[in-house]
Amino acid sequence: MITLKITEKDVINCLHKYGLSDRLKVWKILADGPDHPVPYDVIRKIIYIELENGEKLVMKLVREPVFSTEIIENQSAFSDLLMEYGIETPKRKKVQGKYCVFFEKDNLIMDVYIEEWVGEKIPHLTMELYRKIGAVIGRIHAVSQITGFRIGFSLLYNEITERDTSFSRLWRNGNQNIIPKHLYEEMLEIYNRRLAIIKKVWTELPRAAVQGDIYSCNNIANRDGNLVVYDFNLAGDEVLIGDILQCWFRTVFDEKIEEDLEILSKEKMWSEFIQAYQLERKLTDIEKKYLPDVYAILGVVYYSKILNYWMDKGECLRAKENYPYLLKLLNTNMLPCIS
Repeated sequence: MITLKITEKDVINCLHKYGLSDRLKVWKILADGPDHPVPYDVIRKIIYIELENGEKLVMKLVREPVFSTEIIENQSAFSDLLMEYGIETPKRKKVQGKYCVFFEKDNLIMDVYIEEWVGEKIPHLTMELYRKIGAVIGRIHAVSQITGFRIGFSLLYNEITERDTSFSRLWRNGNQNIIPKHLYEEMLEIYNRRLAIIKKVWTELPRAAVQGDIYSCNNIANRDGNLVVYDFNLAGDEVLIGDILQCWFRTVFDEKIEEDLEILSKEKMWSEFIQAYQLERKLTDIEKKYLPDVYAILGVVYYSKILNYWMDKGECLRAKENYPYLLKLLNTNMLPCIS
């Protein structure tokens, strides 16, 4: 990772590029670098700012090969588009019709963009919150389809169509030994069969621009009782049921909110979540048909990560006791509350 020190003078210089000349009252770095390892050099700094006039902002400085200036512009425009349709998102600053400005330091050129501060991340998951999350994802998907907006970037879509998503890749060498050989081979056969099904139909399933990083309490804040969706840095053009299930599995397998999940019924959560979604956007017939296959594959992908996480921590017994859940996921044939 590239080491780059940002000073108060740098922050002020970037603010001035947007015509923000009020005195800087407070600034602090909220995040410095990606939250997970990436195979390339990257600058990703998120800075909280308060001005003397009371305005609260978030400034982002980014230098990352995957995200071109054009993609950041499109992600920003998508955020503002959702706001126009009544979905609460942070208002982004513009200068000369553009969201991004360039900032150079130590011979490094970065994209800079600024948006309003919308408040602290919601700390705990509740059933009511998950209803609201289902509804807001449904509204985002509906707006994307109505407008035909495209970002020109994809993660999950490309993962399914272009990359190695085989079952064996999910398990590093030696980890299969927590699963009896005959069950491992059974899982392998079911996984490969269902993966082949979704690979064949993936390009036919409804696809549109999505925020791409909403799960549990991530990237949502509470403003006057309404959800505000922020941080569109992973927004892209995805298969819609893939986005739904990515949100679902990243929530129910989230170690950080394990205590919240212990007191909630996952079956009830799914029911409330998917029903709230469908009040905003009805699933199509082809989505209903293949939802169980996508559910099985993405469930195994995300639960395998949990099992590997436990093994990395030395909790092999815990992983061994819980691997049968993989087989339950793989055998999913129906999902409740799909109207």
